[in-house]
Amino acid sequence: MKLQMKRWLQTIAAGVLLLVGGAAHAVTPPGTIINNVARVTYTMPSLASTFTVNSTIATFQVLELVDARVQWTDTSAVIVSSPDTYKPLTFKVFNLGNAAHSFVLTTATLPGGQAKATPSTPALYVENGLQSGLQLTGPNADLSLANGSVVDFAAQEVKTVYAVSDIATGAAFNAQGAITLTARSALTSIQGAAPGTQLSGVGTSGLDVVVGHFGGSAKADGGYIVQGAIVSTNKRVAGVVDTTGGSKAGSGSVVTYEVSIVAQGTGHLSDVTITDPLPAQTEYVASSLLLDGVALPDAGRVSGNTITVVVGAKTAPFTSTLQFKARIR
Repeated sequence: MKLQMKRWLQTIAAGVLLLVGGAAHAVTPPGTIINNVARVTYTMPSLASTFTVNSTIATFQVLELVDARVQWTDTSAVIVSSPDTYKPLTFKVFNLGNAAHSFVLTTATLPGGQAKATPSTPALYVENGLQSGLQLTGPNADLSLANGSVVDFAAQEVKTVYAVSDIATGAAFNAQGAITLTARSALTSIQGAAPGTQLSGVGTSGLDVVVGHFGGSAKADGGYIVQGAIVSTNKRVAGVVDTTGGSKAGSGSVVTYEVSIVAQGTGHLSDVTITDPLPAQTEYVASSLLLDGVALPDAGRVSGNTITVVVGAKTAPFTSTLQFKARIR
């Protein structure tokens, strides 16, 4: 019986490998009764006749295979900043069984990484096929799930699952971190069972279940690498001086503008440039450019009413501030 069961499992597994590696094909559902009869024909020359003899019927019932596979599908480690939020890794979860089955999907931090990745809230999204890539909001938003949710799969179904993480602060450039996505059978009796184990009456419609190669759970690791920075910019009116020495914004008043750049995280930025087209109601005040408190000449930076200042190459984290004056017409 054990030998027959193992051969049955190997046959189904071979078919599953064909599915994963090539075109999908139908699998035999559990509970199917397969009958087979052999036929022997022979001739007796002395009687000048041909005879046929049928064998006894060989019959068996197809059991339910429960098996799964998880695959990380990003082409390389996903680039993130430190800190960073809601950074997805892309996985495929395969139901390799011949029946519908439910799996518990869980993502967790893989210990030992230099850049700690912690599951976000919500931690998981299932691709809905409306728009490629993770869609957090809008009409094409993918299905969000709490970590540890039970997800139903049809027989042989493959789902794209995004595991979303927050990246802790303080990680150095090129630091790496990883998470694990696990698909565990919702049948607790399968957990820890050796491949090929037959479990009585726990499958579809009370059928027996055969545990596949995954032994109750499958998992894959996916990685992040810190090579990015989060850049934000803000512009404000730092002060106003009117023609009487007061601070009213009227015709002839001089406005001090301040443009700030804040780069969080870790990474190298090149060609950092600030471009500011002034409103038509104002005109630039000559020789008023200050970058991080250092005066800059107007030449090559002021063209008409547009200001362009090249900050240059910077390494995050950093803050840089540009100030200049404009007169209200």
